[in-house]
Amino acid sequence: MVRLELLADLKQQPVSENTVLFLTGITSLQDGRGGFYMWNPTSTASEDTAYYNTIASDLTPIGRWIRVFQRTRVLPHGILNINGGVKTFYAAATTDGNSQAKINLTMDNTANGESIFSEIWFNDSQATAGTTNAINAVKSYIVSADLKQTTHGFYRSQAINVVAGILAPVIGMGAGTAVRFKVEGL
Repeated sequence: MVRLELLADLKQQPVSENTVLFLTGITSLQDGRGGFYMWNPTSTASEDTAYYNTIASDLTPIGRWIRVFQRTRVLPHGILNINGGVKTFYAAATTDGNSQAKINLTMDNTANGESIFSEIWFNDSQATAGTTNAINAVKSYIVSADLKQTTHGFYRSQAINVVAGILAPVIGMGAGTAVRFKVEGL
């Protein structure tokens, strides 16, 4: 096992397939941002300068150092899980008077802060336990979404009355319904 001190050392490390090493820190020893990295000789992924999950080598244009183990970071408004460069953000919110809930996808929970994601693959939400049942299901849909914020709408729809052949009306959730979000990407 190779042990390196800082990010600059990692970028200058000679590369070979299946090399795993430990980086003590990014900008200073034991700054809490180091970790285990493995060389991926075919990767051309963008370098991740926010979380340091993907690091480019100064020695070759193709290939990247990829963080091996997952990190979890508690943000002011949710939990960010990072695994080999893939980010999953979990957050909770409550619906407003329009049966919508909005979360910021930024590091500091502001609408204009540094985005958690450079691209989003999966954006979903659901009402929390106790707000739905088999005949009164809560559904969600995306109202708007970008790399810094996502808004979802929620409604309650009763099951189809098979005998009468009638679909029950859609009912908004109203304000105060607890909901949760899961967003994944890079």
